[in-house]
Amino acid sequence: AGCVHFPQSAPCEVRVLMLLYSSKKKIFMGLIPYDQSGFVNGIRQVITNHKQVQQHKMEQQR
Repeated sequence: AGCVHFPQSAPCEVRVLMLLYSSKKKIFMGLIPYDQSGFVNGIRQVITNHKQVQQHKMEQQR
């Protein structure tokens, strides 16, 4: 699985594409979220939260 992010300068309306792999069918499938901005903001929030949790864990180990 992966996420492809297209820059705003790209000449298309798609900003993000989710790429999934089905081992059962041995194919890749691309999904374009309907709410592009909301999806990108959601991913940013998950990454920010993960970084904060990891930083907090590192501080507790000191």
